[in-house]
Amino acid sequence: MARVHPIIRAALLLVPGMLVCAMPGTAARGAGALPLRAGSGLPSAQLIYTAQETLWTLGPAGGRTALLPRRRHIVTLGDAAPALAPDHRHLLYSTTTRDLWLLDTAGGSPRQLLSLPARSFLGVFTWSTDSTGVVYLVRTDRASPGYRGIGVYSWALDTLDLATRRTRVVARSSRAFSFLPRPVGWSRRSHRVFLLEGQDGGAPFYRVLDDNGVTWARLSVPNATVQATLSPDGRNALIVAFPYTAGGQTALSVRPAAQPSRTLFTVVPPRGWSLSSFAAWSPDGRSLAYSVSNLQDQAVPTDRVPIEMRIADLATGRTRLVRRERGVNTHVLAWSPDGRTILIGREVMDASRAERLVVATLRPDGAGESALPIGDTGETQVDVVGWAAVPGPDRS
Repeated sequence: MARVHPIIRAALLLVPGMLVCAMPGTAARGAGALPLRAGSGLPSAQLIYTAQETLWTLGPAGGRTALLPRRRHIVTLGDAAPALAPDHRHLLYSTTTRDLWLLDTAGGSPRQLLSLPARSFLGVFTWSTDSTGVVYLVRTDRASPGYRGIGVYSWALDTLDLATRRTRVVARSSRAFSFLPRPVGWSRRSHRVFLLEGQDGGAPFYRVLDDNGVTWARLSVPNATVQATLSPDGRNALIVAFPYTAGGQTALSVRPAAQPSRTLFTVVPPRGWSLSSFAAWSPDGRSLAYSVSNLQDQAVPTDRVPIEMRIADLATGRTRLVRRERGVNTHVLAWSPDGRTILIGREVMDASRAERLVVATLRPDGAGESALPIGDTGETQVDVVGWAAVPGPDRS
């Protein structure tokens, strides 16, 4: 698997649907479309990111404002990292991994959705594709006679309807040492829940359940670490396999979400190259943006690694080069909702050989790069969450 900077690691596991993009000429026009100030690199709506264990916004003038009271710290890394709704209007976050809160991205007070009992902890949570519900995992620790010093737990995969506040158990397990599933998405229209799950022997698989927990389909992906995300409409799934073994090939495939045995599109980087980060869907689900790097080239310094940023067109099956550069690593973080700019995270090395993160925007043709004032003031563990759907008050 490609080396991933710790600052960027959590951003790769963001909720499906929040890293959205659009090709020029196919930008989504609607409530979620946000204009950008030409040439400035700064969004004209609030860009949301996490730093110093809380949520921040970056305004059109470059000023930063805390979305939450300064004393309210939240979980910013790992399974319970903040998740932006596909429509960009609401955001989920947790403060202790035993609660779940809903925040309107336009402003206002957060609303508590869940408060878990003792010995229960929140796992991965993600949105339904229509932004009206949440699917989440709860792990409950339990006594483990005969297994001293070894944690034994049960888990439940639940859904929550935001309008009615009703929860429903989709699946559960009380077996010792059972693998914790990672929900990928929930299509309320098709009554399907999508998740990644382990199995005996450690080989992961992508699994499709109905609302009653009945398995409809699954896809085994042996000898690899797997990540997955749904297209914005929930019809297709992007599945990326990072091989365990050195020299193995990273494979990126698009498959019907409910029929993962079919392959619609596949990208396998040239030998020696690997995916630098996860890929981002376009709002219409027709395109993907990603970057690859040649980390196995031992003949070049670590800060001169060959990197390519590419866009794949699912209709034609072709990819096009956006930019070719050399550096430590470059990650595609997000596209603006109107598709006019791409947000990237570039790892750079200073004179003391210490790595730092530079967050920047550029156009889909690779030109017009502009650095953003995120991560340049001593902030640590910076992760971009996404754009608000409507401009919040300009407090910058």
